Order: sequence, then C-alpha cells, then structure tokens
Amino acid sequence: MMPLTFFRRSVVVITAALTLSQSLEAQSLSKGGTAYHTAGLQANGLVFTWGEGGNGQLGNDNYNRSSNPVQVVKGAYPGTTYLGDDTDNKITMLGSGGYFSIALATDGTVYTWGYGGWGTLGQNSTSSSDTPVKVVNGEYSGTSYLGDNSNNKITAVAQGGYHSVALAADGTVYTWGYNYQGQLGNNSSGDESNKSTPVKVLKGAYSGTT
Repeated sequence: MMPLTFFRRSVVVITAALTLSQSLEAQSLSKGGTAYHTAGLQANGLVFTWGEGGNGQLGNDNYNRSSNPVQVVKGAYPGTTYLGDDTDNKITMLGSGGYFSIALATDGTVYTWGYGGWGTLGQNSTSSSDTPVKVVNGEYSGTSYLGDNSNNKITAVAQGGYHSVALAADGTVYTWGYNYQGQLGNNSSGDESNKSTPVKVLKGAYSGTT
C-alpha cells in the first residue's frame, strides 16, 4: 500500500504544478535538454525564461541569472517589445538547450538566443546573443531565413544540448550546431564538423532519394 506521507507529497507537487500553469496561463514549458535554465510559453505567445543567464540564454538583453521568470525581448523578431507580442505572429513552440533557447513563430521563422560557440544559433557565426536572432536559411529553400517560404514553413523545432533540429512542412529535416558525434546527420562520409547554418539531414536508412 502507498505510504500516506508519499501521497501527501504527491498532492503538494501536483498542486504546485497546477498553480504555475494557472498563474502563467501557460501553453507549455520547453521540451528538451535543459541544463541550467527553463523557458515557458504563455498561451498568448509570449515567452518567459528563468535560471542561468551567463551566456545570454534568458534572452532579456543581459547576461545575468534570474530565479524568477523574465520576459524575452523581441530582438530580431518583428514585434513591438517582446518575443511573440505580435498577435498575428505568435510564438507557437520553444525549447531550451544547455546554454541556448529556440522558438518557432506562426509564420514559420525560427529564433534563437544564448550561446553560439559551435554555430548553435544558426546565424552563420559563432557569436552568442542575449536577445533573439533569426536563423538564416542555409540549405533551406527560402529567401533569407529558415522558414520564410510560405509554401514550406517550419512546423516544429527541437534541440539537444548544443544543436537544433527543424521540421519543414514538406517533411524535410534541418539541423545546425555542434556535430562532433555526428548528431547533425548531414554527411555519410563521416564529416563531423560543426555547422553555423541549417543543413539537410541525409536519408541514411530512410527509403527516400537523398
């Protein structure tokens, strides 16, 4: 039989989780390998972060840590003040990796902030940023940025400790960042060099063409 003390603790944990969800009206908390910070997505599209900020991963225009949620500023996002504050182009999905964060907007474009040392931010450099930057197109068939082709938007994003993954509407997959264990899946010849712009994942055992 379950000990009464365990049951009481479970009730406390569940109550705390419900309180956080209700007070933030949260749509979701970030999914993925969060090491030192957390990101939360509000139902209205705004983004909040808390925890370690030494690499700019809180996205609030400084490199300080915070034990309370802070709001991510807009940076390269075409809003007014904060990331996601354009009601026609809300943030719909986000994640927080070891030292960086990633967010997907309604229009299909992707934003990153935090540590960029291995090309993690996908902006064709290894610079870090304490405000959101727009991921460039790389091998994606857009104009300038990942997801900017309205006929082939990015529909989902995810992240590992130091690399990111994006899924396009046509089913193709893009990766960028740290690649020393081949986690970008872009080269069957064993090239494990880091990539600072999105590359296409090759088919491998998948029964496609390329």
